[in-house]
Amino acid sequence: MTFFYVILAAIFAVLLVNFVKGLSEPAKMKRYQNEFRKYREETLDLHATEIVSEALIEKLNTALDFNYMEKVNIEFRLQHPRDSQIKVNQAWRELKRYLILAAVFGKVEMFNPVIDELWHIMLKYRREYDEFCQAFIGWAIQHHPHSEPIFKPDERTLFDFYYVQLFTVDSHSIQKWGKFFKHDKGLKLLRDFETLELE
Repeated sequence: MTFFYVILAAIFAVLLVNFVKGLSEPAKMKRYQNEFRKYREETLDLHATEIVSEALIEKLNTALDFNYMEKVNIEFRLQHPRDSQIKVNQAWRELKRYLILAAVFGKVEMFNPVIDELWHIMLKYRREYDEFCQAFIGWAIQHHPHSEPIFKPDERTLFDFYYVQLFTVDSHSIQKWGKFFKHDKGLKLLRDFETLELE
């Protein structure tokens, strides 16, 4: 008989947790919406460099429709409830940098699963994604999914080279992408840069 009460209590606990979770999801969504709106300016925070112009950054920010970004952001926050909006904004910044890399260089490998997940949510809303790409560069930025996470040192070195050509590497960059030029040809490139003549 005691076993029956234990099972009954467990079932009740599961139902109660699901009920409370269901009630809290709309509240979470509202909170995430408010936080996105409060800190949205930070998601637009990219700085021009010698190669990346203010006009290109403005074009990217204009192409990213507010409602589209908000929808993507809320869905991402629901999947990562422990991440603050400020932390998610860092992922937005690096995703936007990645989209500029892809716009400038064509196919660029993705080396961060969290940023890739944010991009996947963008892709889920196909119409909005296509409209974004058309408004930004006039063609679709293709996502090349990998069935297994295989590390590719040559592609990572190429990514690093592209990235430092366009952007300043700072603590947020390193936090999201890891150290730059630490694999194979990347190490050699750094050593050559430090030791060889400028020519």
